[in-house]
Amino acid sequence: MSDLPLLHKGSVKDIYGVLNQSPYVFKYSDRYSVFDWGEMPDALDGKGQALATMAKLFFDVLGDNKNWKSWEPSISLNEELLGTLATLKSDGVKHHGIDLVDERSFSVEPMNVINPAYMESKRCYDYSQYHGDLIDTLVPLEVIFRFDISNGSSLLKRAGNTSYLDSMGLQCPPKPGDHYDLPLVEFSTKLESTDRYLPISDAQVISSMTDYEISELKNITVLLSLRLQDIFKEIGVSLHDGKFEFAFTKDRNGQRTFQLIDSIGPDELRISARGKQLSKERLREFYRDGDWHKKIEEAKEIAILRGTPDWKSICHEEFNLTPPQIQSDKLEAVAMMYKTLTNELSKKYFNKKIFENAWSMKELINRLP
Repeated sequence: MSDLPLLHKGSVKDIYGVLNQSPYVFKYSDRYSVFDWGEMPDALDGKGQALATMAKLFFDVLGDNKNWKSWEPSISLNEELLGTLATLKSDGVKHHGIDLVDERSFSVEPMNVINPAYMESKRCYDYSQYHGDLIDTLVPLEVIFRFDISNGSSLLKRAGNTSYLDSMGLQCPPKPGDHYDLPLVEFSTKLESTDRYLPISDAQVISSMTDYEISELKNITVLLSLRLQDIFKEIGVSLHDGKFEFAFTKDRNGQRTFQLIDSIGPDELRISARGKQLSKERLREFYRDGDWHKKIEEAKEIAILRGTPDWKSICHEEFNLTPPQIQSDKLEAVAMMYKTLTNELSKKYFNKKIFENAWSMKELINRLP
């Protein structure tokens, strides 16, 4: 990897490679980001290695059709979902993962990313470049699934929008404590400065999908989330919600379909064990009630009123915001969270521990703040 140029430096991972040539290499760091801020002032020891290991594990497990053939969902599925499941049992989940390069780097097949331009005059983004039958291109959406509605769930902000709820197939507004055996699926923008939740019809329009494609994307998401739920259940962990990213690809018959991309881990999922959060949500909790987070939300509202996507400039130039650091004992516990989860999954699927110094799951639960 040392001879590959840096293509993109992210808040958490860096991407190396030669543009449009395979492979690209994701190098995971010990950095973290919350609330779209970017790199935060602290680092979590071992996080990069944990995320790289989990990226390989989930791509390997979900991509292997044997792990679908041996699995039967605990709930009944409709005819559409059963059809998609039959494809997964035959082919596994398509994904762009290749293999670990080193302990914190994972190689992938490259995907084309088309960043929509912001049109000042219309105060919206231009997705016209997505028109047409694009292949090997990032779907400009994050696809969110929800088994549970927590007190802080963003879906509650949309609970009064009946047309939006109708697009999700919800007959009653969601409320804290609600649980869904078959997960709810939402769509949000992926490539804008602030994520926007979209009715399914709007998600279909900006990504230029057919009716069949948007339905199939939803079906794949439901089945992936159900399969992940059972994987985590096997190590005593509950899956509540999460998000996936996809790219367009083609199936064996030449029809456009989807492949799973990016990563799956505690940064993309909300998981817990015995009432303790074991995901990035724990990092958000350290900041959510503080002045720094309140100012970020204020800056985003000001940016909307001004018709600009650049809320970060308001944070830096007008509010002079700097994120606070986390206390060292809390930082250690969160770092251990990543290591312990990696060990539990790796012991089950790779038959080995990755981190010799990681706490056991029992110790982690007892010591997490």
